[in-house]
Amino acid sequence: MSIAFFAGVLFIVVPLALRDRLDHAQGIRQFRGLHSLLNPAELTFYLALVRAAGENYLVLPKVSLASLIRPSRRLDAHAQQVAENGLRHERVDFVLCRRDTLALWCVIDLDSGKPRSTEDRYRAEVLEAAEIPVIPFASQLSYDPDALRHRIYGSLVHEPAKTQEYPLPLSSVV
Repeated sequence: MSIAFFAGVLFIVVPLALRDRLDHAQGIRQFRGLHSLLNPAELTFYLALVRAAGENYLVLPKVSLASLIRPSRRLDAHAQQVAENGLRHERVDFVLCRRDTLALWCVIDLDSGKPRSTEDRYRAEVLEAAEIPVIPFASQLSYDPDALRHRIYGSLVHEPAKTQEYPLPLSSVV
């Protein structure tokens, strides 16, 4: 039995070790670049959303929550660090912002139809607490930019996101 065990280990371990050596020798990398920042469903929505946004707004895909939200200054240092870590690991699907100042207007959530996860609920709670409007859209095969525009503007009957804006004169940017 010990010979069979040794032979079995030999036939499993040796090929794996040789493969790893060959991969390293051939320069096989552990990572690979993606073809696109967005998957096909996201790209279809993004292109329609860009048309719907018009020339005064930009659509930014896959934005980290940490780029949109800061923890309250009233939290102690440890609680702030925990909150910042949570924000860094989450992202929103799309952000609609003003082209001239990049001021946040709203977050666009593309619902894939999968059940909501804990991360989805956390993201929704954080955005609500920060008073950032979120407009959900269901994933579809195609989108009408005019219908998207009407839905977005119809959803934003109030002011855009209540965030700190640091407007710069255009002359200081150019």
